[in-house]
Amino acid sequence: MCSSDLLYIRTVEWTVRNIGQTTPYPCAHNTIKTTLQPSVPIYQSCLSAFTLSGLTGSSTASGILSLSNFDSTVLAQEASWNNNKGELVVQLLAGDDHPMLPTLPYTFDFQVVNSFAAQHSPIEVLIAPYQVISEFAMVEDMSVPSNAYNLYQPEAGDLRPMFIRNRTWEVKNIGQKTPYPCAPNIITVTLQPSVPFYQTCLPSIAIAGLLGAHPTQSPSGALSLTQSPLGTQSSSVFNSSAAWSVEEGRIQVRLGHGEHMVAEIGRAHV
Repeated sequence: MCSSDLLYIRTVEWTVRNIGQTTPYPCAHNTIKTTLQPSVPIYQSCLSAFTLSGLTGSSTASGILSLSNFDSTVLAQEASWNNNKGELVVQLLAGDDHPMLPTLPYTFDFQVVNSFAAQHSPIEVLIAPYQVISEFAMVEDMSVPSNAYNLYQPEAGDLRPMFIRNRTWEVKNIGQKTPYPCAPNIITVTLQPSVPFYQTCLPSIAIAGLLGAHPTQSPSGALSLTQSPLGTQSSSVFNSSAAWSVEEGRIQVRLGHGEHMVAEIGRAHV
């Protein structure tokens, strides 16, 4: 059939279907950025909604998410989110006065919170008319993030949706001030994470194996902590005291409320 045939109806396709994210950091607030352009006008009376699926790996509970950076004459601000499926259902506004046009790209953003666990971007993120079988794979952002994203050592793939970086210690050094018997000693720890560590996901850090302290002169309890942050690291990233167990040779340092460790070197002295 051709376009001049009686009752010939074109297939609904997406000529532009791009998707990306703003951060690959674990536990970070992440904005998913989407751009769509249909091949034909899409009227609400014929297609009331469309679905993004495959966006698994967030800790955002199922419910209603608000869209931002979108055309409010065409799309509804509230979208339905299913965390288990990684699925977002976006509604078109009632009425056919403002259809989605094939001459315009339509953008919309929504925010999720990344999980603590590292993961690859889902194999395929799909866009489909709601309750319609035909599906189209989204085109994921594989560009190297610009400085505007403020990412530590940005790489191609960081902007793929729901890609979450692995968390490691790039620097994890420890030393002491003196080896003399019975002498007051200062233990210096230097840490640099590969990604920011947020207090909401990583409330504390434990260092074990510090055996040999004098049990009466260094009894279990609270130890004072002196911090020497470098770069943009907050001077209060850790609480001012740490929990010490002389029997286990273990110290537990808690991050301050609402704080996070940036991916730069910071030092702590106990």
